[in-house]
Amino acid sequence: MHLLSLVRSRPILWNMAALLGGSAGAQLFLAAATLLTARILGRDAYGQYAACFALAALTSTVFTFGMDQWLLQRARDSRTELDGHMTNSLLVRLLVGLPWFIGLGLLAPRLNPSAYPRDLMWVMAGTVWADGLLAACLSAFKATLRNHVTSFLMAGQAGALLLATLALMRYGDRLVLHFAGARLLISLVAVAGTLIWLFGQHTLRTRLEGIAPMLRASVPFAISDALTLVYLKIDVTIVASQLNERAAGLYAPAGSLISSVLFIPNAIFVVMVPVLSRLMYELEQASPAQRLSLHRQLQSIMTRLMVGMSGVGVGLSLLVWLSAGPLVRLFLGPDYLETGGVLQILGLLLLFKAGSYGIAVLLVAAEQQRQRVQVQAIAAAFNAGANLLIIHQFGIVGVAWVYVLTEALLLAGYTFVAWRWWGAMNTRAAAWNLTHETPHP
Repeated sequence: MHLLSLVRSRPILWNMAALLGGSAGAQLFLAAATLLTARILGRDAYGQYAACFALAALTSTVFTFGMDQWLLQRARDSRTELDGHMTNSLLVRLLVGLPWFIGLGLLAPRLNPSAYPRDLMWVMAGTVWADGLLAACLSAFKATLRNHVTSFLMAGQAGALLLATLALMRYGDRLVLHFAGARLLISLVAVAGTLIWLFGQHTLRTRLEGIAPMLRASVPFAISDALTLVYLKIDVTIVASQLNERAAGLYAPAGSLISSVLFIPNAIFVVMVPVLSRLMYELEQASPAQRLSLHRQLQSIMTRLMVGMSGVGVGLSLLVWLSAGPLVRLFLGPDYLETGGVLQILGLLLLFKAGSYGIAVLLVAAEQQRQRVQVQAIAAAFNAGANLLIIHQFGIVGVAWVYVLTEALLLAGYTFVAWRWWGAMNTRAAAWNLTHETPHP
């Protein structure tokens, strides 16, 4: 189907609605499970749980290597080619993930034995490894606009985690290893079930000759993922290592809740990257007259996207600001009152985060990933450096403000890169217009 008709057709709206619905359900279940786990385990034990998970996630780029976003960008490829990319990605994650898993389990407890207990670190590393394998499958589903499958898997996994949490609560279990073990078991079942289904569909096709080109093309995305995880996860890691597990236990629930409400801009990003990638491909292949039409279509899409993302950012920020205090008191109790103030501060970053998602759609689709990485490197360096400078003086409140400022810096950098690219594109469009209007002898 031609991109112009595809953008106007129901499949795009259906995929966005399916992904939003599945993400909403998944994030609702995950947020409830997170709040219940934090309340049951208490600040210290939940601090260990959150710190181990954050460190595993922070280092997971070692085996995911940016291949998730690369798969989204390859939406222009055929279904068979995407199946091959997905299988190769799974193979790489299995082979590289094993030494990562062993290394993290052995080395992390030496950083801070109190924050990273050895047994808990092994379990959390296994969970992140399993989730990374499942992410390869989900990225291929998203690239081929099969988001009903993605939504089913996401919501099912999160729903199972909530049920397991409720079961542990029902039996009065307060052992952090049991909560972590339940999460690991659910992740393993989810990835195993998905792989069995894909095998039955004859979808798993290894193309060994495609692994090296895939890894080379994924390098900018791997760097981007690593930098993204730095300014998304390093705050909990720094709090746990520089302060203690109690402080991490107070800070982590606020960060988790903020991550859970980002499903709306993230779902829009995931659906629109394949759409704009196809548009960019058609634009390069088209005649001058067709290029003008596609350029106008691109302008229309980006205008609507940024207006929509701005509205999402304002709405989410207000929602978090107004509900932070009552939400924490209701679900976490009086031991977590400081978490409510941190959550209100972090709610402000949603204003910037939604805009960053919108501009990132254009940067990824337009193959401006290297320029995007430069901005992310600056933001990540600022985040890590500022946190280390202020954490002992201002504590978790200071860390929250650094996170907000990091997102503002990221949005400013993305805007600069996109503005420069858009100026070059408009210059090219003027040339296409001149070529189209000039009569040929």
